[in-house]
Amino acid sequence: MASGLNIKGMSEKIPIYQFDELMEKGSDIFICNFLAEEIFQYAIEASVPHRHGHYCCFFVEKGNLDFMIDFQLVLIKKQSILISYPGQVHEVVKHQTGNGWVLAFYAKLVNENARLIIEESLTKVALIDLNDEENDWFKKLFELINSVINTEKQAMFQPQLIRSLLDSFIYQASILYQLQENTRIQEHSSRNIDITKKLRQLLQKNFKTIKKPSECAEKMNF
Repeated sequence: MASGLNIKGMSEKIPIYQFDELMEKGSDIFICNFLAEEIFQYAIEASVPHRHGHYCCFFVEKGNLDFMIDFQLVLIKKQSILISYPGQVHEVVKHQTGNGWVLAFYAKLVNENARLIIEESLTKVALIDLNDEENDWFKKLFELINSVINTEKQAMFQPQLIRSLLDSFIYQASILYQLQENTRIQEHSSRNIDITKKLRQLLQKNFKTIKKPSECAEKMNF
């Protein structure tokens, strides 16, 4: 009998949490400020592999969080945002003292073009690094979203206001992620071009002595 990792069996055992099961009914968006050590206390399921049927975003202002995303270790450093999209397997595996925000919302609220940028990327992990200015922008936005959602004064157009703030997050995050993704693609393409040039030069100089691909790889330090 052949042995090996039963990915299908593992995937069938990984729970899927829907937005309605975790949040108050009637709400399309959830946000909260957290200390890193409180994540495990807030939701025990965060520390075991699970999926969501919705988007779940982590904005880390200080400290670090170690995540497993689709069985790949991902470090969320300070001044960065992780967007976990529906269906991804994830868990918190380690944390350091720090703080940040959790933002969750229905997948139906995400524009199709923004969804494609986030979910169909080269890396498949939507991790966004922020500079000081971008970090301050998102911090103010998260504080504003939190204030509007949790206000005791219910006003006309409040749902529309909340939706517009969420759209601001989605579009700005998508813009930054696409820019960073394009940079990664360019770096990857540049490296491929550099390797091709070096290979051509190596073969021109050593075409009489190189007989095997392994010899070529050894000379190029692969």
